[in-house]
Amino acid sequence: MEADVLVHGSDLSSALIWYELSREGFNVLLAHRSMRVSERLAYIPFTTEWARYVRGLGVDGFSEEHRILLRTSENFWGRFFPAIKVCVGDARRISERLFSIGEGVVEHWCKDVGWRRGVEGVEYVVLTRGGEELKGSTRVLIDTEYEKVTVGKVVIHTSLSKAGEAVLDLSGPSIRLTVPHSRLETRVQVGGETSGISGLCRATLPLGRGVELGVMPMLHAGIRSGLVTPPWIGDYLAASALLSVKIAENWLSRGDLSQNILSYLAELAARSKMFFDVSERAASGRIKELELSYLFEGLRPPLRPNYRL
Repeated sequence: MEADVLVHGSDLSSALIWYELSREGFNVLLAHRSMRVSERLAYIPFTTEWARYVRGLGVDGFSEEHRILLRTSENFWGRFFPAIKVCVGDARRISERLFSIGEGVVEHWCKDVGWRRGVEGVEYVVLTRGGEELKGSTRVLIDTEYEKVTVGKVVIHTSLSKAGEAVLDLSGPSIRLTVPHSRLETRVQVGGETSGISGLCRATLPLGRGVELGVMPMLHAGIRSGLVTPPWIGDYLAASALLSVKIAENWLSRGDLSQNILSYLAELAARSKMFFDVSERAASGRIKELELSYLFEGLRPPLRPNYRL
């Protein structure tokens, strides 16, 4: 089976990449070994702007939106400025809906997925759940899968709750974003004690020290790229997906990356680096050493590009 793009991954970023490229008319195959899509990251926070982007693709699966209450000490509470609203996206529901309306090929729960770099592309073998062997070549491979982490600095979990406020808490030795939805709450925690955290679903994520996009025609996206930083997991997954789609489109058309794409990549990379510095200080109890302007810049969600990539 010949394909323009093979997407390896099971999270929301892989579903977005698969859908966007197939919508542009490319022959796209998605394959992964997970039992179901978005198995690890079932519920993830989104700010209004990026939730609107996903809805614009013709799908929904978002909770009600909340203004964010900011806590910087035991005695100081205020509203996050600039005013940002946050909601929780049901990543499984969104991904499954994208697969239902898209036109590419999807192979879930494969027994094995393997590849090697060829002369002009990537040769791959997919052993499907039913035992069928799919062989072929692809011009671009986009890999979003990351190693399973048992001990790490980023934990995202969903549990029962009656909370009514979305809170960004910077008062302790961690960064914690808590967002209520229905009778649940989803929390993203960076640093601090995480061993006792449990809930309906829980994932431990790596916090990359740098950006790693791979070498074309083998591109890294999503969490694997190093561009996805907490607490706005959903925003960064969508931003990384959008960026990788545009890079792949340029590659498939044999064009050079535009200045707009390079500028957006540089912006996401800079935000990732800044957040890593903020998180390191939070983990060591030194977050209060930072000026508020730097702290807020490091915690800003990624902006949607206001230019055509």
